[in-house]
Formats: sequence, C-alpha cells, structure tokens
Amino acid sequence: MSWPRDVARWLWAVLLMFTGSIYVARRKLRQQHAIVVLALHRVLDDDDWLHTHSLPGMVMRRRTFERLAAFVTRRFDVVSLQTLTPGDDPGRQRIAFTFDDGWIDTYALLTTTRRLNIPITVFVCPGLVGRIAPFWPEQFAELAKDAFPSLQHDDMEDVINRLKLCPEDIRQKAIAVLGTLAGRDLECDTPDLTMSWNQIKELNASGAAIGSHTNTHQILTTVPENVARDEILISKDHLELMLARACCEFAYPNGNHSASLRKILAEAGTEHAFTTDLGAWLPDSDPLAIPRVNLAEAEVTGPAGRFSAAMFEYTAFWKVYRASCKG
Repeated sequence: MSWPRDVARWLWAVLLMFTGSIYVARRKLRQQHAIVVLALHRVLDDDDWLHTHSLPGMVMRRRTFERLAAFVTRRFDVVSLQTLTPGDDPGRQRIAFTFDDGWIDTYALLTTTRRLNIPITVFVCPGLVGRIAPFWPEQFAELAKDAFPSLQHDDMEDVINRLKLCPEDIRQKAIAVLGTLAGRDLECDTPDLTMSWNQIKELNASGAAIGSHTNTHQILTTVPENVARDEILISKDHLELMLARACCEFAYPNGNHSASLRKILAEAGTEHAFTTDLGAWLPDSDPLAIPRVNLAEAEVTGPAGRFSAAMFEYTAFWKVYRASCKG
C-alpha cells in the first residue's frame, strides 16, 4: 500500500466495520434483494506479479484471491449469474464472480474455483484468444517503462486512460514511438497471455459461463456504430460456434455503454450486460447495464499486504450501497 492514503483508507474501513456501519449497509443490500457482482481481471502468482505489465488497478495476487474466495464462500452465498435474479429471496447476501478479458491466469484458477464450488462467468474476446500481450495497455506500459524509467504508476495510468479516448491509430502510433524510444520490440516471454480455445472450452465444460467481451476489445462508445455492431455480433457468433451453446452474457470493455449499444445487444438476444459502474444489481436494474465492483489487490488488502475482511467488505458493501443509494 502507498502511505498515507491507503493506510488511512484501511483505518476508515476498520472503523466502519467496528461501528457496525458496514453490517448495516450489507443488511440493507440484502433487504433490497441485491446481488453484488465482483469484477476481476488478473490473478497472479508471485513470479508473474513481478513480470506483468498490467496496471495495479487490474491485478490481484493469487494468495490474496484464495483467501478472499475462502472468506466469501464461508460468509455469503456465491451464485451463478445464469440461475438467479435480484428478485429472488436470499438467505444470505449474494455475491457473483466475473472475470474480464480471458487471461490465462483465469484458467489457472480452475482448481481453486472447483475446490470451493465457486461458479464464475468469464468474458472473452474471440479475436484475441491465444495471444501474447494482445491488449494495447500492456504493450504501452511495457515499452513506457524502458522509454521513461522514472514514470510512476499513477502517471502511467493517467496517460493510458487518456489514450482510451483516442482512435486506435493514435494508440498504435504512440506504441510505435515508445518502441523507438525504448530501442526494442515487445517481449515474447511474458505472463500477459490470453487463454487458448481448448482452455476456454475446458472452463466451459467445468461449469464456468463464457460471455462476450466484444471481438477485439474495442471501447464501443469510441468507435462508429457499425464497428460496434460488428464487434458485438462477430464475438457472439464466434463464441456460439466454438462452444456450441447460446451466448447471452456480455461485458462492456472499459465499462463504457450507451442506449444505442444496449439496443444492439437486445436485438442480438443478450440477456445480461455488465458495466464497471459501481453499484449493486437490484431488481429494478437495467439488465443490459448491470453495475459491478472492480476488485484488485489494493481493494482487499491491509497495510501488511494480506487479505483484509474489513477492506473487502468496505469495497463490496459500504461503497456499493452508497453508490446504489445515489443511483
């Protein structure tokens, strides 16, 4: 954690837990028949943690995830998004696990999710299956570390967030310039890999739901509508062909959504589409704009770098309840 901001946040979470405020938030969510949908990206062992080029906001240590998963399965009902809806009467607070992008480390979690009987939904991009560093933020971060060694993570993240608003050709030009400044090409020996089709099929056969994350991870609100439509339909058709089942779940890249995109998804037969808007999935939520809560290492660990129940519940219940109230 970075001092003092993250430590202050942890102390605030502990205070909210101690005073019962988080319990009240959790109880009110349960009374509203809410489902808290967790959004994760990367779950890495210690070696891959040191060598990944993914930003801190999308990575979690494997040991942290295993403690988180064990805690959640003991205390809450872990549900499949395909079998329940927010209107069902819950016995305990319900939580669902989703994973974006189709990283190979998601496949590596299969032993943990099977052992703990955790149903998961994995959103993949068919056009980027089985690729080395297929997403441009990792490519940019890798080269920027060599081109600008003093660049801090916060600055890197700010630049990448700005580039998300730019056309694809601008991003590719920026990566090419960084390659020139760094004096090298992208690495081949990297943990930043996506799953193969065989691995995706094994996940699917094990009970994991496989949903669409567009074909090539275009941020749909930044491209023409015909391109967005192709990204949605090609991905859906490819997944249904490869997995021999209907693909009715979708997650928006970067969480960006709009009324026109929701219309395309509805016409394509999508039942649920997930954003990265913070909040709970409530009975009156738009099924094509379902909120989630993003989880990375900093959201669920304390000052010692270990899983913290207070931090998890602060993120998953306190912040979610407050966001849902505002909504």
